Amino acid sequence: MRTLMWGLAGLFVAYVAGCSAISAWHSHALASVPVGASRAEVLRALGHPDVVEHAGAPFTRYASRGCSGRCAQRWWYENRLGLGTQAWSVELDASDRVLATSRWTSP
Repeated sequence: MRTLMWGLAGLFVAYVAGCSAISAWHSHALASVPVGASRAEVLRALGHPDVVEHAGAPFTRYASRGCSGRCAQRWWYENRLGLGTQAWSVELDASDRVLATSRWTSP
């Protein structure tokens, strides 16, 4: 029984550490992407997005409205270990330049 409890505690610590590491990595990578950066720079910093949202069609897990105005696409990067509670986004214009970046965290 004691071994089982230590094993479960170890799994919990590993989960929290993994979730925190993913969060720190995405936050650091997103901070390295300035407004005006190219699509290629975003891909180099963050890799391929988990979800690509097109103008006017929101990815409703995190956004109530789709990107609009000059925004042609919003790329979403999720913390898969966060169970839908944390994501980062990059908004791109029609010429594939970064308009804005943001971080979303569920309360």
